[in-house]
Amino acid sequence: MAAPILYLRDVFLNFGGTPLLEGADLSVHSTDRICLVGRNGSGKSTLLKIAAGLVEADKGERFVQPGTTLRYLPQEPDLTQYESAWSYVEDGLAPGDDRHAARRLLEELSVAEDQKPKTMSGGEARRTAIVRALAAQPDILLLDEPTNHLDIDSRQALVGAISAYQGAVILVTHDLHLVELCADRLWVARNGTCQAFDGDIDDYRKTILESRRASRRRDKGERSSSDSKQDRRDARRASASARSARSSQRKAAAAAERRLEALGKEKKVVEAKLADPALYKGPPFEIAMLNKQLADLDRKIGTVEAVWLAAEEAMG
Repeated sequence: MAAPILYLRDVFLNFGGTPLLEGADLSVHSTDRICLVGRNGSGKSTLLKIAAGLVEADKGERFVQPGTTLRYLPQEPDLTQYESAWSYVEDGLAPGDDRHAARRLLEELSVAEDQKPKTMSGGEARRTAIVRALAAQPDILLLDEPTNHLDIDSRQALVGAISAYQGAVILVTHDLHLVELCADRLWVARNGTCQAFDGDIDDYRKTILESRRASRRRDKGERSSSDSKQDRRDARRASASARSARSSQRKAAAAAERRLEALGKEKKVVEAKLADPALYKGPPFEIAMLNKQLADLDRKIGTVEAVWLAAEEAMG
């Protein structure tokens, strides 16, 4: 196997005296499509910034192959110092970069070249920042929650652009649809570390669920093995805050599961109608309407899956 074009090794970082990363690793090869997963607060976005060279670790090694170019998409891009969408995109291009391709991508993502940043919605600013990151065709693309604020058409355009892109990609996202389409490797940020995960996103979901079940069994075992009433009282008090903290996530996960089940049933009905040959003998607007319903359902399913994954990771 060829040598990695970027790696982080044994990275440590504290925030205000609190350890965030404790020996984290990451290795990126030229054709990798990686998604960093893990519960909120596990250091995924910080690790991405360290990889991008925007945050310096307290300890550890960051190596980038000489000549390798990187582009980083932040969660909240700042366009305020620019006059227009195009001036922001152009400022990120090198002399040899394809400006025509950049303009086409702006059009595909429904951003006007002359649109002023102060009039942009959060979604428009993010789409403009995506164009700036992609248009330069870097060797490594680092994307932090790229589908935030994007509508279904923009998400599809983003997936198409990432699929056509030839370099390495590192994603931080809870958008499972994006992970399934654009990532072929997972790295898990957990307990201050970051390690490659052997499996796909479905395997990761199963791992989270099994981890939660094991935690419940362990809690029950600890309660049953207490030697005295005082031990049991102490154990109950010690776990009370943890149960309270998990309660909202548990409710959110359960509600998301119910919603996913209902949306899945709706999607099957629409797909059955679209598979019926008789439909295509009728008026075209009915086909268009069903296709729109299917796209809307896919968008809703992706949103609810992200809620479910975030809740399950928080309890894992």
